[in-house]
Amino acid sequence: MEETTHNPSSDDAAVPHQCESYLAQWKRAVADYENLQKDLLRERSQMRVSSIYAAAATFLPVYDNFLMAFAHAPSDAPENVRQWVTGIEHIKNQFATALRDLGLEEISCVGSVDTRFHEVIGSEPKEGAAQDEIARCVQPGYRIGETVVRVAKVMTVNNNT
Repeated sequence: MEETTHNPSSDDAAVPHQCESYLAQWKRAVADYENLQKDLLRERSQMRVSSIYAAAATFLPVYDNFLMAFAHAPSDAPENVRQWVTGIEHIKNQFATALRDLGLEEISCVGSVDTRFHEVIGSEPKEGAAQDEIARCVQPGYRIGETVVRVAKVMTVNNNT
């Protein structure tokens, strides 16, 4: 039987350097993977907001028509019609809740105009109100976080007429 003796060679001297290289590559791969996970989370979040935005853009005109129709419900109608209107009001509230559950927030139409959230479509006199403040909301606006889905259309106060 032959005995082999181990002689340190130049290959053995390279092992620590190779280990350091492998460790650096592993750390780089882990960092790349963590960055990929962060990117995927950000993209999923953006896709969710984009999907909700698209759905909202489709449903808001229908909701607006629903609100306008409901605003014109007769108040002097017979009892059976008033009961029907009450049922429709419950559906309207359910629609509003569904929009809120999707993350839509109605833009406030109180106080002064903020051009990021309001579009002034006219002015009108309003007793006791400050000049150029919002007199009334003509069409509600909505946002998802800071992303505006639709600006609120408002009338401002003009008491100079």
